[in-house]
Amino acid sequence: ESAEQTRDRMNKFFDRILKKYEGKRIAVVSHGGAIKFFLLNWCEVNEEVKLVYNNTILNITSPCLLKMIFRKNKLVSLEQIK
Repeated sequence: ESAEQTRDRMNKFFDRILKKYEGKRIAVVSHGGAIKFFLLNWCEVNEEVKLVYNNTILNITSPCLLKMIFRKNKLVSLEQIK
């Protein structure tokens, strides 16, 4: 599966989950590579090949815990929980 295919699969999955559980808190478990490709929807990649969201470098390792807040299928907040 290519990075593009992985991202497309993750996008479709999150679209379904966010619609089904709108307004609810949910937990999603994923492989690091898949979540990194998904995060490229909102993040940039810096010169150190790290993901950057709103000028904050994310240190995606295994395991990693992220808090993502969506409203109407739009990401409004992304925070890495240490």
